[in-house]
Formats: sequence, structure tokens, C-alpha cells
Amino acid sequence: HIILTFDGGSGSESTREILSALEKHKVNSTFFLTGKWIENNPLLTILIHGDGHEIFSHTYNHPYLTRISDDEIRKELRDTDSILFKLLGINSKPYFRPPYGDRDERVLKVASSEGYQSVYWTVDAMDWMESEGETDWSVINRVKNTLSPGNIYLMHLGDGITGRIMDDLLSYLE
Repeated sequence: HIILTFDGGSGSESTREILSALEKHKVNSTFFLTGKWIENNPLLTILIHGDGHEIFSHTYNHPYLTRISDDEIRKELRDTDSILFKLLGINSKPYFRPPYGDRDERVLKVASSEGYQSVYWTVDAMDWMESEGETDWSVINRVKNTLSPGNIYLMHLGDGITGRIMDDLLSYLE
């Protein structure tokens, strides 16, 4: 097994296509959403949850956690949890994904004191780098060429590539 994870921080361009492909292939995934993304996309958040996917915290505002105070880290986690609870009646614990993968011992300790464990990734699909020249082909091949049991793949909701490749990628993985 591999784990496909999707981060929602900025945009939501690919979300409906991703959800459609996941449903078609009967695959459940894990979504790390910022509080701001949830506020901007309540209906998509409801769809993600309603389709049986896991939703965890990607902080509220997507900051570099190593550059902010302990109290600010706590607020980032608590605010997202509160927004998710108000919308869906669920909490965002026990997992969170630090924006940019930016974490250190202090960040992990503060998050742990709030009941969170960091989830990193094994392979960044680089789907978010479309403007830097990444293509549908390069992203799908990055995933295909790195397949290994237990790998956690980082993908995103706010780019065009992921929505376009998800159905083909899931067909290949099957």
C-alpha cells in the first residue's frame, strides 16, 4: 500500500477532479487542510468528509512554524481545529502536516503538547511546481518511478496538474 495525501493551503483548483477520481476508483485518502482553506471552501470540505476521507490540520494560515512563537503555533492548530469542529463536528487531531515541511524539535514538542503528531511525506510529487515547468507527465512519472510500499505521497489541491492526472494515476496504481 501507498498513501496519497493532499494539502489544501492556497487554491482548490483540482479538488473536484481529485474527489471524482478517488470515488471512481473507490480509494480513500488523507487531506491536510488549513483553517483558511476550510473557511474559503466549506462545501468542498463537506464533500471531502462526506466521501469518507480523513481530514487533518495543515495549520490555519500556512506559516513557517519554526519562525513563529510557541503560542502562535498553538493558535494555528487550535484555530483550524475549531473551524473544522464548527463545520463538521470533527476535530483535526491527532495528525498535522507542517507547512513547507518546516519543523524542528521545538515545533514538534509544542504540537505534541496540543495533541498532534507531525506527518511528513516520502515523495513530493512536485505537482505544485507547474509554473516552474513541472508537467502532468513529469508528476505522474515521479510517482510511478518511486513506488514503494508504505510511501506517503505529497500532492496538492491548488494546482491544475493533480486534477488532470488523478484518474490515470489511480488506474495505473490499480
